Amino acid sequence: MNRHQLCIRTSNESRRGAAIVFSLMALLVASILIAALVRMTGLAHRESMNEEIRMQANLIADSACDRALAKRQNHPDFQGEVWNIPSSQLVSGREATVRMDITSVPDEPSKKSLRMMVEYPINHPNLVRIQRQIPIF
Repeated sequence: MNRHQLCIRTSNESRRGAAIVFSLMALLVASILIAALVRMTGLAHRESMNEEIRMQANLIADSACDRALAKRQNHPDFQGEVWNIPSSQLVSGREATVRMDITSVPDEPSKKSLRMMVEYPINHPNLVRIQRQIPIF
């Protein structure tokens, strides 16, 4: 093997080595980008689920308000209740609890207010609690 062939062979080997290093770096960068996209998608999905839970809890609070006012209209002595909503009655398939109390307004005993607290979904890591107080005339 002459000197010229040795230089060409070494040059080709170093090019192959550089190509392998470049390929590995490109693969590393692509892997990091894909991992970041997967993480962002997971976070977006989790936020979407949390927003759905908050919206459902607000709808339950609206329904509880209507329920309490209807009960108060039909039974003037109604002072409140704990309304346990089974999973079969909610589209999400999760349970909810609503505590409703009708109390006198502190400075105006002739006026009443409805206080309620919604807990949804029961036994779920993303439990939402919504409290409302509404004057009743």
